Amino acid sequence: MEKTIDDYIFENFPEEATCPICLSNTNKMCVLVPIYGTDNGRIIASQPVHVECLLDRVVYYPDCRTIVAYPEIS
Repeated sequence: MEKTIDDYIFENFPEEATCPICLSNTNKMCVLVPIYGTDNGRIIASQPVHVECLLDRVVYYPDCRTIVAYPEIS
């Protein structure tokens, strides 16, 4: 079964979580971002992040094919 964007984006932010970018738990659309180093072969822990926060603070480094979300971009 092929996954769609609906498998990754959620309308409501979990009440018990905090967005690692804005440090709030405001109820906004969120995406689950995998946490590096938590993969056990089948399951990986994930952190909810506000979609708006992620898109407002994302930077792409084409030379190393890396996308990074910074807490602040100046």
